[in-house]
Amino acid sequence: MSIEKLISDLIVSLNANTEALESHTALLKGGISKKKTTSDSESDDEAPKKDTKKPAKDQKIAKKPTKKAALTLDDVKSAFGEYLAVEDKAELADRKANVGAILASFKVKQVRDLTDDTFEEALELLKEYVDQLEAAADESEDDDGESLI
Repeated sequence: MSIEKLISDLIVSLNANTEALESHTALLKGGISKKKTTSDSESDDEAPKKDTKKPAKDQKIAKKPTKKAALTLDDVKSAFGEYLAVEDKAELADRKANVGAILASFKVKQVRDLTDDTFEEALELLKEYVDQLEAAADESEDDDGESLI
């Protein structure tokens, strides 16, 4: 084999590897649907297929609420993180106490110590605290309106 042949084979392999890496990175960034729409829009031959895929996506969206995906630790951490993401120090202290109470009910000290079977219950308890906050905020808005009368 000549060196030119080896170099051209190497270039082909590197290009294939680069394409695979870019695809993988796009998938990690949540670009699965973006990649599909990009590949559909690049070729005009597949335009009718693109129209037939849209109703399928709508059907998948309709099925999502009925099908519950398994919760992961990242989902639970994200939910608790959003709950604790406040600027007011007093409110943050209250929210930390609420999270502490939730975790104490499972006899753990941190969210990462929760087990898979407790994720849903922990999120339900967190949702109760969020609902209480929203109800309190609604009541305070209603009270302001009544005090003007």
